[in-house]
Amino acid sequence: MRIILVIFAAASLLLAAGALADDPPVGGQESGVWYWDDDLQEWVDQAPLPMEDRDARLFRAGEGAEGNCNAKYWEIPVEVHASIAQWVDFTLAWDQFHWYVRKPGIYAGNSIEACIASNSDILVDYEGFDNLMPDDPDVGVGTPINVWYGLEVGGVTPLVTGDWVPAPLLNQDDDYLVDSRELHYSICWKLWNKIEVIECNSACEYSDLATITITLDNQKEWVCEDGTWLF
Repeated sequence: MRIILVIFAAASLLLAAGALADDPPVGGQESGVWYWDDDLQEWVDQAPLPMEDRDARLFRAGEGAEGNCNAKYWEIPVEVHASIAQWVDFTLAWDQFHWYVRKPGIYAGNSIEACIASNSDILVDYEGFDNLMPDDPDVGVGTPINVWYGLEVGGVTPLVTGDWVPAPLLNQDDDYLVDSRELHYSICWKLWNKIEVIECNSACEYSDLATITITLDNQKEWVCEDGTWLF
């Protein structure tokens, strides 16, 4: 099963965006830029904003043109170019599961609802997912609690047995979200978590800390790894 939307089940999130050097056009001159504010219904000058807060920049470049004679036609080539960086936009209701169990049994719950959007390919890498181990290995029997994950879009009840993925297998099931219209406008889902508490599980605290890295796989060279302007 491809778990393409389990990216928020971890205790932490890392956002990565690789970048290299790329200069503005040689001999170019930076020009003023305004952005349209839908709330104000007017153009707002970006000049007062710190550089790191500006979402767009414009450079005028080229040799220009001039002429002075009696020719009937003047052909002046004009080039307009736009380089669009990759962005990601995600939301999640929660990023932790906390179970409180009185007696042995198999339990499932929907703890996380999330959405992700981007304008190009996204790589999702899972690391450290595992079954729950006692926080103090010297307390109790030390038997782990088995954990599974499953996703569903629009579901209101737990998944059937065949749709669950054991926690350790997530680490071998990295996902590549290909650029698509659906991804541009956000994909939303519910993440289910299932645990099996058995008679051999001692009365103590259990946990697992995992990490998921989201990589913007088509970032422009003029964007730094932290998302700021390179120039």
